[in-house]
Amino acid sequence: MKLYCLGLDPFGSCFLLKYGNTRILLDCALETQSFLRFLPQLAERRGDSHSDDSCIKNLNGKTLIDSKPRYQPPLFDMIDPEEIDAILISNVESALALPYLTEYTNFKGKIFATEPTTQLAKQLMEELIYYDGQNTVVDRPEWRNLDSDALNQLPEYFRSSSRWLPMYSRFQVENCIGKITPLSYHQSEVHTQIIFIAHQCPQKIYDTIITPVSSGYSIGACNWVLNVHKQKIAYVNSSSMASRHPESFHLNELCGAQLLIVNSLMAEPNYNPDAMYQDLCSHLKTTLNGQGSVLIPSGSSGIVLDLIELVYKFLVANNMNSIPIYFLTPSGEYILAYSSIVSEWLCKAKQEKVYTPEPPFLFEEMRRLDRLCCMRDATISADVQPNGNGGLGSLKHIKEPCVVFSGHPSLRFGAVTQLLNAWGPNSKNSIVFIDSEYDHQLALLPFRTDKFRMKIEYYPIDTRFGVSEISGYLVQQIRPKHLVMPLHYFNPSGPVIRNLTLPQDISTTFISHRDVIHIPFKPPYHRATLSQELARSIDTSHTIRDLIISDIDATLDSRDARLQLDTPSHPTKKPKILWTSQMVTPQQLLAAISEKMKVRGEELDVVEEKTNERRERHHDRHGRPEDEGEPD
Repeated sequence: MKLYCLGLDPFGSCFLLKYGNTRILLDCALETQSFLRFLPQLAERRGDSHSDDSCIKNLNGKTLIDSKPRYQPPLFDMIDPEEIDAILISNVESALALPYLTEYTNFKGKIFATEPTTQLAKQLMEELIYYDGQNTVVDRPEWRNLDSDALNQLPEYFRSSSRWLPMYSRFQVENCIGKITPLSYHQSEVHTQIIFIAHQCPQKIYDTIITPVSSGYSIGACNWVLNVHKQKIAYVNSSSMASRHPESFHLNELCGAQLLIVNSLMAEPNYNPDAMYQDLCSHLKTTLNGQGSVLIPSGSSGIVLDLIELVYKFLVANNMNSIPIYFLTPSGEYILAYSSIVSEWLCKAKQEKVYTPEPPFLFEEMRRLDRLCCMRDATISADVQPNGNGGLGSLKHIKEPCVVFSGHPSLRFGAVTQLLNAWGPNSKNSIVFIDSEYDHQLALLPFRTDKFRMKIEYYPIDTRFGVSEISGYLVQQIRPKHLVMPLHYFNPSGPVIRNLTLPQDISTTFISHRDVIHIPFKPPYHRATLSQELARSIDTSHTIRDLIISDIDATLDSRDARLQLDTPSHPTKKPKILWTSQMVTPQQLLAAISEKMKVRGEELDVVEEKTNERRERHHDRHGRPEDEGEPD
């Protein structure tokens, strides 16, 4: 078994799992860290440049690009997309690069995700299209062909920037989403494998069964369980056990997995999310009482749904009933409405509200009381004059002081850029960063001019598993034989490695960007295809117990990691392979073979017993393999 890391860990989850002749892609996330290296549309064009007309700018020692961005999909050039059998999507963020695979390559496989992930992913893809379309910065292609000196000033992944792509279109998104097969939690999908049974040596016919189980991260977010040849593989991505709005984390289905692949852990393990929320509330109270507004850059789904409710409850409890909350994002209206009608994907407390009957979220109540307002963006009034603090004054349709949740958390797109320019010069206002996956200092850098006076706070609220939860809880419960984790979390800049304490009997492998690792997970069977010539030669005239069974004489060829049965150049007298017309159980096949060969069941038992005796004698003489599976 091999595992390919195609994403820019840990921010762009994408792995290819290859076992036997099966290839399954685990997630297809879009790398978004590169956004930080582009100047936003409304930022002041300043800083030292390599030349007067250069698109490379230097701001306080950081190199930024003055051009419309392009987007970095996973490293599909490491694989052949046509060979991918299936794609498993864990959550909304892990789906954003899907159109680059389905619409730009020769991918022909299947895609599986939960229904909420499918619907919300479509909204966030269209949101990216909206952001990209609103960005009027000129596209300057020279940044994609920088010299080595300029590249040395940028992160290493910019060395492949010549292959980055423009934003996909709405038409491509529609086509992509239409190819997804939606699944419910615990709903299994069988990925059928084709087996050929050797004469007098029946093997068990198998399927790969894929099952999504709740990860507790966001609505519809899931982990994946793969049952392969009676062996279990668990893929755990962005999981949380915190008491939040999604259905709770499902552990039981993961237990007993021989292989555990873990990704997207807590980025800042030293910050307790509950303590960060308390600090956020304390800061809100201080700023709002001082007649300032609070800007919270955030994504459009996930933790922001919890925070909108919690902040509302906090304001009510502190008699701040006149303070409105704004949700400024292109997909805000849809996401708030959709989250209120998918109660079966929510935690038990919110599910029980539906039977009251009562809406699962407080959004409807908040909007009825004019405490919550959704807008695509913020528009600056044309007649507004700079106020006494040097700011641009008020914004259309926004009542101040207020609390604003607005995207994009990178501060490169969306209403958040408008708000920073309008509120930045006012020292009463503040910006609070809650997303730990973006360098907030780098994100804010283009806006920090001499006039910038906003207070800056950093309260990362990340409820995902950390390294300590993986080693101290998850691994102890699942007890896998093999564990795979991203190397990023054990670099000097990441969590210290002493937090990882694992049982000695667990083999641990760390994986990084572009890595291909081998995992000692051997499948007992392999999938093969029939050549056209061989298929035409099969005698289909014999039917036994509703099965067509025929002896065939064939050679097995391996080409490009694919197995094929071909017509032999020198036919043998006694065919050694049996072909059946459909997938059958071992019992059905043995019964049909017994009738065809006129062999009694007792004699078949003797044959199997003698085979086992010979295998045991061989092991006694030569030793038993450490990782012996069923015979190939």
